[in-house]
Amino acid sequence: QTETSSEPEYAPLADATPNIEEEDTEFQELETYYLMKLARQQQSLEPLMKEKQELARAYLDELEQIDQTYEELKRELSQEGPYEYRVKLLIQTYELKLRILKQLQQQILKAKEHEKPKQS
Repeated sequence: QTETSSEPEYAPLADATPNIEEEDTEFQELETYYLMKLARQQQSLEPLMKEKQELARAYLDELEQIDQTYEELKRELSQEGPYEYRVKLLIQTYELKLRILKQLQQQILKAKEHEKPKQS
């Protein structure tokens, strides 16, 4: 037989709600994680981007546009938005940027493949 506990399986609401300092720390840690991930991705793409500057420029322009939109939304949400929205915005934004960098990498590699002379 299994024993059942009279304790609730959920934390009381007051304990489950982080305070502002905890939220800020968690948010900063999450943002730092994604910034480091993006920096590594960009660093690995650097040699390829130098070879295909025109192609890279279009993707980099798109990333800059995303950054501007993200900063505007982040400012608005920091003043009046719930913490969960800020976190979702951060994750969606950085995941989008990572996908764009991966697309850039694929496009550059594809372009380089087409440039290789065909051997018979």
